[in-house]
Order: sequence, then structure tokens, then C-alpha cells
Amino acid sequence: MDFWATVTVLFRRWYVTVPAFLLTIAAALGVYAVAPKTFVSTSAIVLTLPVTGGSLPSDPKFPNPSTNPLVTFDQGLNMTSAILIQALNTPKAAAEVGGCRRAVTSRSGSPAAAPTPS
Repeated sequence: MDFWATVTVLFRRWYVTVPAFLLTIAAALGVYAVAPKTFVSTSAIVLTLPVTGGSLPSDPKFPNPSTNPLVTFDQGLNMTSAILIQALNTPKAAAEVGGCRRAVTSRSGSPAAAPTPS
């Protein structure tokens, strides 16, 4: 069966197609009305320049190609890994992975610093 044959069947069986479409619309509106509307947005911006500085295209008709700035460094992936380490070195990230620093009690009963994971 090709596309137009399927469309023809849908038009011939309009008494099934129309109620199914209306039920779908009603279900979508019901889910939209019941579901909580929570919007969370986070972002990070990284401004970097190549070691040699910015460059202008030699011919204005052909601009420089777009590249991913997180992988086009002269030091390989050193900059990318430094950015990731900096982003993951926050208290929130540590709490999400279960690496929170908290006070623990030593065997003698006095508070001692928690061991740092290496």
C-alpha cells in the first residue's frame, strides 16, 4: 500500500478517523492541563581565543568555517578537560555524585575531617 492509498482509506473510513483524531486532541489537552509546568534552564558560556588570536577570512565571500570551539585548541583536549574539571568541581556536582564533604567522627569521638577521594 502506498501513501495515497492509505490517505484514501482514511477518508473512506472518516467515521473512525475523525473520532480518533478528536480523542487524541482531547487526551493531549488533558495531559497538558494536568502536568505541572516546570521550566529549568542552566547554561555556561566559555569565551576562548586561539593562541594566535582571531583571524579574518582572506576572501569576505567565503567566511571561516564554523567549528566546535571546545575541540579546536592547540593543546589538544587539555582546555576541554580543564573546563570539565572546573564545571564538576562545584559543591552541587559533588552532591549529585555523592562526593559531599561532611564531618565524620573518629573512633575516639572527636570530629575529624572526611577523607578526600582521590
